[in-house]
Amino acid sequence: MKFRRKDLHFLVLKLIIAVCVSTTIQAQWITQTFNLVPGWNAVYLHVDTTYDTLDHLIGGDTNNPIVEVWQWQAAPATAQFVKDPSTPTTGNSQWASWDRSLGPASVLHRMAGNIGYLVHATNAYTWKLKGKAVAPSYLWTSTGLNFIGFPTPGTNAPSVDGFLSFAPDFEQTAQIFYYPGGPLGTNNPAALFNFAGKTLRRGEAFWIRSPNFNSYYGPVQVVLGSASGIDFGDAISQISFRIKNQTSSNLVVTLQLLASEASPTNQPSVVAAPPVILRGTLNTTNLTYDYSVLNTNRTIQLAPAGQPGSDTEIVLGLNRAAMAFAPGAQVGGILRITDSFQLSQIDLPVSAAVSSPAGLWIGSASVSKVNQYLTSYYTVQDAQGLSNLLSSLNLTNGMNGVTYSIDPVSSRVVALTTNSGSFLAKNLNTNTTPVVKPYPLRMILHNGTNGQVHLLQRAYVGFDPNTNQIVAVNESFLDPLQLSTARRVSCTHLPWSPGNTFWTVNGTLAPGNTLSFPVALSYADQASNPFLHTYHPDHDNLDAQFATVLGPGAESYSVNRTIRFQFIAPGNDFASLTSFGTTLIGTYSETLTLAGGPGQLRNFDVSGAFKLNRITSTPTLTTP
Repeated sequence: MKFRRKDLHFLVLKLIIAVCVSTTIQAQWITQTFNLVPGWNAVYLHVDTTYDTLDHLIGGDTNNPIVEVWQWQAAPATAQFVKDPSTPTTGNSQWASWDRSLGPASVLHRMAGNIGYLVHATNAYTWKLKGKAVAPSYLWTSTGLNFIGFPTPGTNAPSVDGFLSFAPDFEQTAQIFYYPGGPLGTNNPAALFNFAGKTLRRGEAFWIRSPNFNSYYGPVQVVLGSASGIDFGDAISQISFRIKNQTSSNLVVTLQLLASEASPTNQPSVVAAPPVILRGTLNTTNLTYDYSVLNTNRTIQLAPAGQPGSDTEIVLGLNRAAMAFAPGAQVGGILRITDSFQLSQIDLPVSAAVSSPAGLWIGSASVSKVNQYLTSYYTVQDAQGLSNLLSSLNLTNGMNGVTYSIDPVSSRVVALTTNSGSFLAKNLNTNTTPVVKPYPLRMILHNGTNGQVHLLQRAYVGFDPNTNQIVAVNESFLDPLQLSTARRVSCTHLPWSPGNTFWTVNGTLAPGNTLSFPVALSYADQASNPFLHTYHPDHDNLDAQFATVLGPGAESYSVNRTIRFQFIAPGNDFASLTSFGTTLIGTYSETLTLAGGPGQLRNFDVSGAFKLNRITSTPTLTTP
């Protein structure tokens, strides 16, 4: 027996959206199994199979006995049936079907999750459907029938009475019809009267009518912020959702992370399960959250509904530092949520893509240590002391034209030559010591996909005339009409140049790697050299008559900087591990060499820490 096909081509917008979706979905694959009996079966999908067509999933298998699939798409406040649920009304039908004999000419082409279907099989069959797990969700109407299923466990499913016992108002008013199999008729679908004697199998759909609004689908309710589940993508680091106790008893909820099954043909491969961590309690000493790895079952205690502690927020993070795969690789899994009454099994899809470190990174280095040039000098109190000191140093007055005397003010030993004199140095302390207050240095790095990393004095982020987002070295590459949305960032400690010269090295932004940038600052650079002052006669690199340009070391020095970034692994706390994809940290060090005339050379070493945040993943630096 077949339903009438009149008005099957009438599809409301919601149905079109449900079945005409992209054929590529994220990688959290799981197989749902249906034990079909000959005739009509009512099934409810807890997986989304819109990645493929029914012509391929069913029609392409000659051993599959399914000949028809009918999809019901509920509309709010629509009374589709009057007395007989087996016969739809002739007007405004909300059925769409796939027929093996019609193939591509059928109205229904794909099967989405959280929807009830009628499936006609010619003989008993174990039907396995691989798809993306979907969180429980359904539209409920109190003015008509609802064709829905419930997320009960796949094994040891409870009875209808046991499952609905925690929703007594709903159980007492609900009229339930089910399909026992065989041809459609007076008793197919059949009214369910013995709630205790009917098993509420996972994947079975029921016609349910109740005047009371119903949002109950088990003892534990999951409130997600996204209908797509837990999708970290290639940039998100933390996702939260809430779980609520729907019962009047204490409830223990168990979280279990399962690996994804292998991807279907023509779908992106799943390389591993996602390294998901569960946020724990706050450490009030250092204000960091601890965490636990979801590699074993985790339990959460919930108080009875309506009491404090009956619902809680679950914060999951992705440890991107543990994803040692090529950028773009897909990881996926299933977060299974079960309850201590063993009444429900909620499977949430978990997916992520390995992010690329390409893009524009902006942050700062905090200089907290610097080596010092502290010279100590010999001191003596009288002539005898001077004689003893020179003897201990194997020095003699007059040797090599140098004579020694005592400075009457400081008691230091003075070494005098014909043209100059200086104190006799005892020791030079160049140890690195902490500074009183760390000094910030802004840093701008662009990491390209070609293995080159650029250190920039300034960068422009905005849209080009073709509305593409770009990172450029000059404002001229930006669309003049969209400059109000563009941004410029700059570093004042790096030398400015009209063409925005930048420094490039080959390397990778990854823990364990070190990038070293040589930055040269000419002694005559009027725009950037700190020793120069164009309008000060003592610091303009000109002689007293302003006629001759002086050489290095006269009034200014060349500065050669070697800037080093040593990337390290993130800290062992929840925030540090989950922010790794968009935040990089490490040790900053720099050697500054001041060069003047012959023999005028002095090195200074500074060090500290740096932190970089990625503000855009644009992989190309636009240059002239």
